[in-house]
Amino acid sequence: MVIDPDPENLAAIRAYEKAGFTTLDIRETGDGPALIMIQEPVR
Repeated sequence: MVIDPDPENLAAIRAYEKAGFTTLDIRETGDGPALIMIQEPVR
């Protein structure tokens, strides 16, 4: 699963990390920067 919160939204980033997401990269989009976070499926 991939999500892309605003890098300045620290509360959202912490919540996603608690849900098991990890940071992969920061990308520039038409709406500004986006923090790319992923969560690997549980096997």
